[in-house]
Amino acid sequence: MKKTITVFITILCALNSWAQLPFTQTTVFSGLNQPVAFAIAPNDGRFFVTIKAGQIVVYSSTGTSIGTFYNLADSNYNNFERGLLGICFDPDYTTNHYVYAYYVHRWPNTATGNQALRVMRFTDNNNVGISPTVILHIPVSNSIPGNHVGGNVHFRPSDGKLYVSIGELATPANAQLKTNAFGKILRINKDGTIPTDNPYYDDGNPTALNDDRIWEYGHRNPFDFCFGANDSLYISENGENTQDEMNLGRKGGNYGWQTCEGNLQYGNNNPCNVPGLINPLTVWTAPLNAVTGIIFYKGCMFPEYKNHIIIGNNDVGEIWNVVLGNAPAYNSVTSKTIITDLTSSGGLTTILEGADGSIYAMNGGYTSNGGIFKLSRTIAPVITAGGPTTFCQPAHVVLTASPAGFAYQWYKNNIAINGATNISYTASLTGTYKVMICNNSSNGIYVLRNTVPSATVTPADTQYFCPPATVTLNANTGTGYNYQWYKSALVLSGATMSSYVPTASGKYKVVVTKSTGCSRISNTVQVYKITCRNENQIENENAFTTFPNPTSNEFTIELNSNEKFILQVFDLQGKILFKIPSTSGEVNFGNELRSGIYLLEVTDENGNRTLQKLVKTE
Repeated sequence: MKKTITVFITILCALNSWAQLPFTQTTVFSGLNQPVAFAIAPNDGRFFVTIKAGQIVVYSSTGTSIGTFYNLADSNYNNFERGLLGICFDPDYTTNHYVYAYYVHRWPNTATGNQALRVMRFTDNNNVGISPTVILHIPVSNSIPGNHVGGNVHFRPSDGKLYVSIGELATPANAQLKTNAFGKILRINKDGTIPTDNPYYDDGNPTALNDDRIWEYGHRNPFDFCFGANDSLYISENGENTQDEMNLGRKGGNYGWQTCEGNLQYGNNNPCNVPGLINPLTVWTAPLNAVTGIIFYKGCMFPEYKNHIIIGNNDVGEIWNVVLGNAPAYNSVTSKTIITDLTSSGGLTTILEGADGSIYAMNGGYTSNGGIFKLSRTIAPVITAGGPTTFCQPAHVVLTASPAGFAYQWYKNNIAINGATNISYTASLTGTYKVMICNNSSNGIYVLRNTVPSATVTPADTQYFCPPATVTLNANTGTGYNYQWYKSALVLSGATMSSYVPTASGKYKVVVTKSTGCSRISNTVQVYKITCRNENQIENENAFTTFPNPTSNEFTIELNSNEKFILQVFDLQGKILFKIPSTSGEVNFGNELRSGIYLLEVTDENGNRTLQKLVKTE
C-alpha cells in the first residue's frame, strides 16, 4: 500500500536542544511488513528494499511499487533479528548492474537445517535479479541465536572493497576472538576473495588461524556503518544496558566488547581506560534506543548538516545530528542534538542521502506498516543584480543569490563557471547568468557589456601654426560615432564633428561616443598659435638660419640681420629650458639637450615671434 503524506515541520529550540529546522516530511511509500534496509540506485533513484522475510522489492524514485527483485524465502532464516538484512549497489553498478544482499541462510530451511551468514550478488535485469552468486558464506557450527547478527554491507569509495558488519551472535566472547567473523567488521574483494592487506591476514584461509577477512573487532552488534568525506569509517553499535555507541573504525582496531560497553567498563561505571581498546566517539546512555542507520552527510540541501553524522534509532524513531570536530579528520564529536522524531512505532533501521541531498529514513524492523520517509526542502534560488545589467567596458555588475547559507555554482550561458561558488558573482562579460543550488536553478539574468570605441587624434605630436595658416585635428571615424571636442577640460561648443580646427594655443582632445552610449577619451594634442614676422617688420624673411637640424650635437643659429634677437628654447610641455637675450651674429647651443623635439622661439626688436621645431637625435 502506498500513501503520500506531507507534513510541514518547524522544530523550535526546546527540551533536548532540538534544533530549529524547517523541512518537509513526506512518506515515499509504506505498507511493508518488516522492511530492514534499502539502497538507492545510482542511475535513477529507485529504491531496493530488503524485507526481513526474504524478499528484495523495488520501488520507483517517486514511491511506485515496481515488483519483487528476488525472493530468498526458501533459504532465508526469518526469526527474531535473523532474516534478510543489508543491501548495497556495486560501485560500478551502471556498467555491471550488481546488487549485494546480506542475510541469514538456512538450508534446508527447517529446524535442523545448516545455518550460515551470507552475502549474495545479483545482476539487475530490468528490476529482476538474475545470476545469484554467493560472495560470502560463513557457516555457523551451532544454531545462530536470535539476535546480534548485525548488519549491513557497503563499499568503501577509496579501495572498492566490500565491508560487512556482523554481530557477535549473542556470544560476547566471540567479539575478542580473531579466529571467527562474529562481532567484527569484515573486508573482502567484490568477488569474495580476501585482500592480502587486511590487518590479520595470514594464510588466506579464514577457518585456520586468524579469520583473514577481519578489518576490526571487539563489537557487540554493529548494526550499520558509513564512510565519510575523508573515507573515515563510522559505525553505529547497539549496547546492552548502559550505552549505545558510535565508533570511528580503524584498521585492526579493538572496540572492547565485552571488557567495556561504550566508554565504561562492563558491569560498572568506571571509565574504560583499558590499553589497546578504542573508546567510542560518542555514546547514548540508558534508556537505550538502539542506534541503527547512519550516514555522513555530504549533500547540499541541508548545509547545516554538512560533514555531520546523521544517525537514527530503532526504539523511538529519533534522528540525531552528530557534529564532528577536528576537520578535516572529523575524528571527534563536539555535540549531538535531535533533529526530529519521525514515528513513535516501529522505529528506524536505515538512513540514506539522496542524490539531491534529501534525507531518507526507513521505518523498519518489527512493524507491519514500514516504509520510507523523506526529509527535504523546497529551494527556489533567485538572483538579483546590484546595478545596471547593461554597461560599458570595463564596468561590471554584482549578481547575488538567495537564499543564503547554501553551496552555489554560477553558470554563464549554461556552462559552469570555474571557481564561481560564492553567494555573489561579479559579471563583466556578455551572457545569461544563473546560479544552481542543490540542483535547483535560479532565474536567468542577461548581462550586456558594450565595447567602447577607439579614440585617436591625429596628428598626435605637438602642432604649431602661424595665422592665417591652420592646423586640422582629425579623430578616427566609425559607424554611429558621435564627437565632442575639448580644450583641456572646457567643452568646445559646437565642436561635434570628427575634425576640429583650433584657433588658439591649448591642449586638445575629443570624446568619441558610440550609439550604445559607450565612450572613450582620446589622446591629447598640444597646439601652439604663433605670431609670425612679416615684411613690414623685418625686411629679410631669412633673418636667421638654424643648422644642422636635426643634430646629435649642438645647433647653430646664424642671425643674418643687424637687429638684436631674443632666443628661447621650450620643451613640448611649454617649459622654458633656456633663454639667450639680445644677441646677434652666430649662436651655438644644445649640447646639454637630450634627444627629443624642442621648440625654438626667435623674437625680433619689434616683438614679432618666429617658432621653429628643433630635433635632437641620439
